[in-house]
Amino acid sequence: MTAVFHLGLTADMLHGATLALVPGDPGRVERLAATMDRHQFLAS
Repeated sequence: MTAVFHLGLTADMLHGATLALVPGDPGRVERLAATMDRHQFLAS
């Protein structure tokens, strides 16, 4: 399947996601994810 953007992800890997958070600081990922009911780490 074709990669999505520059992250090397495929559309299947996105599981129909309609929103993506891309923090500038990787250290913020866990803190942001903790505020969400359903989160999925996809790429770094």
